[in-house]
Amino acid sequence: MELNTPFELAHLPIDVLETVVRHLGLHALLLRQTSRCFADMALPQGVALALETLRVGPSVPIRLHSLRRTIRACTLVQWDYFTYRNSLQWRLEWAEMVPLFEKVPINVLIDAFVAVPVGPVSLFGTIYLGNTKTAEYLSTLSKLDAEREKRLETWYATQCCGNEQRPVFRVEGSEYTSHVRLALYKAIEARAWDVCTGIDLKQPMSVDEVVHTLGRIFDEVRVRNGRCFHFTSRGWLKYSPFLLAARENNLPLLRYLVSRSDTDTFDRSANGNNALTIAKHAMTVPWRKCTEAELARSPVLKFLKALGLKEAPYVADRFINPTGD
Repeated sequence: MELNTPFELAHLPIDVLETVVRHLGLHALLLRQTSRCFADMALPQGVALALETLRVGPSVPIRLHSLRRTIRACTLVQWDYFTYRNSLQWRLEWAEMVPLFEKVPINVLIDAFVAVPVGPVSLFGTIYLGNTKTAEYLSTLSKLDAEREKRLETWYATQCCGNEQRPVFRVEGSEYTSHVRLALYKAIEARAWDVCTGIDLKQPMSVDEVVHTLGRIFDEVRVRNGRCFHFTSRGWLKYSPFLLAARENNLPLLRYLVSRSDTDTFDRSANGNNALTIAKHAMTVPWRKCTEAELARSPVLKFLKALGLKEAPYVADRFINPTGD
């Protein structure tokens, strides 16, 4: 079937056109270059933030950036003052962008992370475990290097187009974009605790927003569920999102986390409190002060008991930051 008139993108309804542009990501920049009609079209906030981060770049030359731990190496590291301080190094390396990262909504940060092209370099690069020099560490290091080389070979094989000319609309990732994604990753990681408590930029979030946003943090950004707060100022508490959801008595979030295979429902805080103990304590603090009847009817406590959790005496998890921050 032939159309009597040629299709013109500019004649689409504005809401449809905005949806198209949003799905194009950084490719929308090419659309803006095609005609004066699109030149003034505003980019989605996430794409605009990604573009600004790529344009501004780091405040410290990349060759001077601190070494990054791999995801696997992170599981071997215990939280302490020096671990936390080292995890803040990215803020110095991207000092010019940090104030902007802290002003935009969390979902804009996630959109920016997704918009930046994936490069061939692992998100965390070479592993670094302080002064550890054991045989196990050296063996692990050699295995990780071998795996990284294999990933690089695979990436180059899938990206290269042989002698054919690459499509002009293709946005290639690079080592630089990997560093940009790392900065955005760290900014998102630092905000995950607030999201779990239903707050973003000091504004309350709906329950649906919390569940949706946390799902994006896990699935699109790949922040680890079990150790999502480890490299933050609250890492010493050893809380997981599941424990924090119990503390906030957020039943929809608890249900969502239980549905995930990477959630440990028997996780405990630094002082040994499980989710049931934390949830019940949170309901008896002076500013909530639930009665025994209210505790007996609590759907959160019933849900946690149904998971097989046993109640135990609460040992105070002191939320005072030992770093002094």
